[in-house]
Amino acid sequence: MAVTGFQDLPLADRDRDWDGDAADRRVRTWAGADDEPNEKYRDAHVWYDADAKDSFTGYEQLIADVVGEEPFSESPNSHCRNSENGAEMLPWR
Repeated sequence: MAVTGFQDLPLADRDRDWDGDAADRRVRTWAGADDEPNEKYRDAHVWYDADAKDSFTGYEQLIADVVGEEPFSESPNSHCRNSENGAEMLPWR
């Protein structure tokens, strides 16, 4: 497992609903990562499997989304942890 570098992203509005699948599609488009992950796509995640960095399945905990004209924004509702059954939302403090 490898951890990505800190990204000082602006926060989206608190009332913005988090849709991880839609955010992933927008981030892939923004990053130009249509066929395989790249560095921009990687930076939108907390961690990734360094041995599988060329596969989308090697990336976990998406923390970014593309919002409006800004290339990237972190959603306050995106803070989640992975579990065997998918992502669980953590309470926002």
